[in-house]
Amino acid sequence: MKQKVVVFGTGNYYQKYKEELQSYEIVAFVDNDCRKHGTSLDGVKIRPVEECARLMFDYIILLSVYEDEMKEQLLRLNICPAKIMTMNGFTGQKVRREYKVYTGGSGKVEFNVLVVSNSLSLTGAPIVLLNAARVLKEMGYMPAFLSNADGKLREYVLELGIPVIVEKHLETFSHKLQIWMEQCEFAVVNTFLYRQALLNCDLAGKKVVWWLHEGPDYYFGKKVSHGEAESLKSVRVFGAGPVACRAFEKAFGILPRILLYGLYGPYGGTGDGKRKKKGIHGNRITFAIIGSVIRRKGTDLFVEAVKKLEPAVREKAGFLIVGECVETDMDFYRKVADAQKEIPQIIMLGEVDYRDMEEVYEQTDVLVCPSRTDPMPVVAAEAMARGKVCMVSERTGTAQYITDGVDGIIFHAEKADELAEAMERIICNPAVCGEIGKKARKVYEKYFSMDVFRKNFMGIVENLAEPGRQEKIMGDKVERKALSTVDFDSAEADMGDKNEI
Repeated sequence: MKQKVVVFGTGNYYQKYKEELQSYEIVAFVDNDCRKHGTSLDGVKIRPVEECARLMFDYIILLSVYEDEMKEQLLRLNICPAKIMTMNGFTGQKVRREYKVYTGGSGKVEFNVLVVSNSLSLTGAPIVLLNAARVLKEMGYMPAFLSNADGKLREYVLELGIPVIVEKHLETFSHKLQIWMEQCEFAVVNTFLYRQALLNCDLAGKKVVWWLHEGPDYYFGKKVSHGEAESLKSVRVFGAGPVACRAFEKAFGILPRILLYGLYGPYGGTGDGKRKKKGIHGNRITFAIIGSVIRRKGTDLFVEAVKKLEPAVREKAGFLIVGECVETDMDFYRKVADAQKEIPQIIMLGEVDYRDMEEVYEQTDVLVCPSRTDPMPVVAAEAMARGKVCMVSERTGTAQYITDGVDGIIFHAEKADELAEAMERIICNPAVCGEIGKKARKVYEKYFSMDVFRKNFMGIVENLAEPGRQEKIMGDKVERKALSTVDFDSAEADMGDKNEI
């Protein structure tokens, strides 16, 4: 007989995880949105939360990021605490696994280190994690790149000879993450996305680096439970800059150490602040905003600032918007797209392949980050590595590493007038681009170069080693035997499809 469950939450989380509920009988949905009451979802009625007290069920499953608040609401209704379960706790050892292993043609995967990514997209956090994996490989470790979702970054990882494992819902179920962690020497887990899975793992005796990249907006409504606080004692927590560290401290009461990411320099770039060839706007000064077209990144503020420039000034410059349209922010994208049509100097390039970004940087004189919140935008460090001027809001982590007017330009977020004034100063005095750009390159070398990152990161890694561990030193590398070896018949293996752990 199937266990009877009530599902609390009818939004995206239910759609994402409903396959995991097929073995159970859903007797009702409950939701706090009164507009949904009386309607049906997948043939089951949606009811007010208060009706839980009259329903017959084995468990209530919480499907929302607001699990703590939902649990408190149910306890006020005198629901037995033992019957209130998060998705992770409810499924226990019966999580169905769906994962694929990609080996790039070798037919087997060997690894002794896991680097766990929030995605395989060509965005900041996964890219800098890949650089960390490259360092590990250079130093004699055998990393495997583990992610909850596939994406374009996979081919870049495989080109480096690093195997890729993609497991569905990895970020939700601690049992899935636990099994992979059991097979490695240590793990580097990227971003706050893995909070639930990681902190519900049995971390006794495990060596884990948790590298956070999020700002304060990601921690809204988050509280640390007693169990999570105990798990955190076994985890070494780092943040990609002061903004990420302070945001985590405010929510969890623990101040992470800073670990800035490292970026490889430009491919053949001079780093002298000078364009190598004519850009898309000819010889005019070109400003570019690079990143997903979402409200947090402030793309609308960029367009608004351009609009505020006098037409005669605007005609002396060009403006690029480079970035993908995100489905969850579609209305915002349309608003930006409509607004930029009024200004012929603005060109929307859309998403650009990562391999083609070098050309975009060659065409760019000034990189603009008008973000409303952005702990440490990778594009800013990439621009500084190429000797470009970075114009950033004070809400970016980058602002804490540059001096306004010396090696970058800082303005206040939400102040389109202030951004427009800064743009005008550059347009009317383009010679400062070279001067500021050269000093910006020095900022990259001091804080974001791979040499600096390698030293900092490997210092952390080697401190994870067990006391007295015997290691054979090979120059600056360490030779290690793989702790996990899996043989496959093909380069792309489909493993454990819908099998139970």
